[in-house]
Amino acid sequence: MNATTGRLTLGLVALAALWITVYWWWPAGEPPISFGDEGDVVQPEPETVRQAPVTTTPRVETAPPEIVVKPEPRPEPPRVVEPRPAVIAPQFTIHTIQRGETIASISRKYYGTSSHASAIARANPFADPERLRPGRTLRIPKDPSNIQGIPTGEPPDEPPAAGGQSRAYVIRSGDTLSGISQKMYGTTRHADAIYQANRSILKSPDDLRIGVTLTIPPEPR
Repeated sequence: MNATTGRLTLGLVALAALWITVYWWWPAGEPPISFGDEGDVVQPEPETVRQAPVTTTPRVETAPPEIVVKPEPRPEPPRVVEPRPAVIAPQFTIHTIQRGETIASISRKYYGTSSHASAIARANPFADPERLRPGRTLRIPKDPSNIQGIPTGEPPDEPPAAGGQSRAYVIRSGDTLSGISQKMYGTTRHADAIYQANRSILKSPDDLRIGVTLTIPPEPR
């Protein structure tokens, strides 16, 4: 039995030696294909996208609109009316008496009518109107209605009358046809109409003698 056991042991040792010899001398084959873990896969690096720099416009603080407070309009001060003189002083023209003249002829010379002869006589109380001596002087009032002074506060000029009636107007100091037209019609456009209506006593539109009575025709249409 010991011999049998020895042979069995010797056979196992020989078999092991044969196996080792075959293992080392057998050519190695290709390695088997294996699937690694997901963590072993090399992922491509993500592409870096460069963004353009963002320019930020600074915020401009705008001031709130200015509120303009308009001052309340002040009431106009009352118009100061300068006081007129208490009396409008008369004005005179000196006339030297010529041979053959009378108060009536002198009135016609200055006023275009003899109706103001009494005004000349009252302006010359020391002269005898019936016996005028040549060479002496007389005061001829520029306004036959103003011999001793006219108090202020005279009634206003007559307003334009409606209708087709003519009116009379006595020329005053400083009058012009356009001014008379403004007084009588409310417009200066009818100055020529007044002149045409008084051609018999007016030599020209500027021939306005104080005290002469003009005929104011109806307002032209």
